[in-house]
Amino acid sequence: MIKTLLKIMLLNLGFFATISCQNEHNLLIEPSSNEIIKANTTITSLLQRMVTHDGSKDNIIDNSDCLSVELPVTVVANGIELTINSETDYALIEAIFNESDDDTDTLNITFPIEIILNDFSNIIINNNDELEDLAKDCDEENDTDIECIDFVYPITFSIYNSSSQLSETLVVKSDEQLYELLEDLEDYYIIQINFPISLISEDETIQSITSMEELETAIKAADEICNDDD
Repeated sequence: MIKTLLKIMLLNLGFFATISCQNEHNLLIEPSSNEIIKANTTITSLLQRMVTHDGSKDNIIDNSDCLSVELPVTVVANGIELTINSETDYALIEAIFNESDDDTDTLNITFPIEIILNDFSNIIINNNDELEDLAKDCDEENDTDIECIDFVYPITFSIYNSSSQLSETLVVKSDEQLYELLEDLEDYYIIQINFPISLISEDETIQSITSMEELETAIKAADEICNDDD
């Protein structure tokens, strides 16, 4: 009787061990290589250019497309002091400049200010000369961002870990988060976008994207018609 029970127990252990191994190996089902986001590829480069920090919105203050001033900031526009608290306040400066066509528009910034660079890092600027030098270097070297098309967030990614053979879901809610993820691609075994996702163009047209091929095509098409005024 005891021998019979031992045999049954061993058979059950063997059965469950087999099922456990099968489940463990089935945890990681690798997607097609065409659907994986990899470092140093065309689509990854396009994605990085698309989510690079857009510094063109506050050009009326810093005259640079690839950096922006951290708000709030105090400026003096044609002798009138303004505190710029949000992007909508840029219109206050423009309104002052548009009051007359016969004067010379001037804008003085109250330093020090904090600048957001195209990679979302920050730097303190202490005077106008530093700002002009930074803007010149930035625009000459890094102004490659694609500004006239954006992601509709959130976007969900599947990330696979080669050591644990497990996958996890990552929800990205902003350009900055996606930029950081793309910068760290080599830290992951496999990463892919969970389609469908949506893109929105400058005229607020929304496009549904269902594959990496469609995504690459859409970004390239936008890049061909983009300009720094978008």
